[in-house]
Amino acid sequence: MLKNAKRKFRGYCYTEEVNKFALTVHFCSPKAYSCIHKIFSLPHQSTLRNCISSVNCEPRFHTNVLQNLSEELKRPEMSDCALMIDGMAVRKQVLYATKNMKC
Repeated sequence: MLKNAKRKFRGYCYTEEVNKFALTVHFCSPKAYSCIHKIFSLPHQSTLRNCISSVNCEPRFHTNVLQNLSEELKRPEMSDCALMIDGMAVRKQVLYATKNMKC
């Protein structure tokens, strides 16, 4: 917050820790995030949405998720784990994603 006090509004820089905190609070409750955002210097909600949109979430098995899960299970306090997989119906239509130029 002290670093950003001398900068213009559009030039704010946030540490990775602040970004993770902001994403966690916004994920739990966007209404609570707007209240906290008024008190503390946190990224704007549109900045958080842009950050989240860069994550690849195509329908498939994500190997990085499975690797992180296997690493978490190596810790002594993480002895039990359950992996649940569910299917869902996909609507039969073609949509064009302008972000990655794919159908």
